[in-house]
Amino acid sequence: MTTEKIIAVDYPLQQDLMLMDFWRRQTLQDFENTLSRVRSACKEANALRVMHDFHAWQRSPREYVRAWEGMLAACEKQGFRAIPCLFNRWHDKTWDVGGIYLEQLIPDLSWAYQEGFYQRFLEDVMLPYADDTRILLWDACNKPLGVYPTQQDDPLMARFYELRWLRDMYCYAKKCRISQPIGLSIREDYDAETLSALSRCCDLYLLSPYLLRPDKTAAVMQCRAEGKPIRYVHEVNA
Repeated sequence: MTTEKIIAVDYPLQQDLMLMDFWRRQTLQDFENTLSRVRSACKEANALRVMHDFHAWQRSPREYVRAWEGMLAACEKQGFRAIPCLFNRWHDKTWDVGGIYLEQLIPDLSWAYQEGFYQRFLEDVMLPYADDTRILLWDACNKPLGVYPTQQDDPLMARFYELRWLRDMYCYAKKCRISQPIGLSIREDYDAETLSALSRCCDLYLLSPYLLRPDKTAAVMQCRAEGKPIRYVHEVNA
């Protein structure tokens, strides 16, 4: 089977806060109340795509892990399976919500770089749930290479280092025997070269059908040609 319908609600629902601020301000009661509203409004939804934030975890790991476990329990109670999105690489001049920036991926570009920075985060957020049936699949990164999907002139070797990070993270998760599929959320306008490079960093692609246009079906065709499964994530606005 190459496709499977997932009707997922993105969380957080709003984009008026940076992800780090959202994780540090929300309470479990806030989350449970939101889930109840989502379930009432979207009875067909079967998954919740939870956007994680490395920087919120970095500031208070224990509190973050406790919050994440509480969220998983609440999802199970409401009949949602979780799609944890571990990192965000989608950035925008107007609606940026944070995530990972190039300074963290390119050696010697700035003091923010740290080799293997993701490992302790995954040890807390991913590895304890390697066989947890509450997890439908993992979204390793939202829109990797998204700010330069077809860039050719790359003096910083940004694509190389971002792909190295994604590949290292994927191999690390597999080495740790994560049983659920590991995906990447892609855009419909990625070219064949980019998709081919990303195919080494995931088990499947996540693609939102509302982005598909007749002139942008090459991404889907390329995925199928490579035998890479596609999961169509119908994001519901609750």
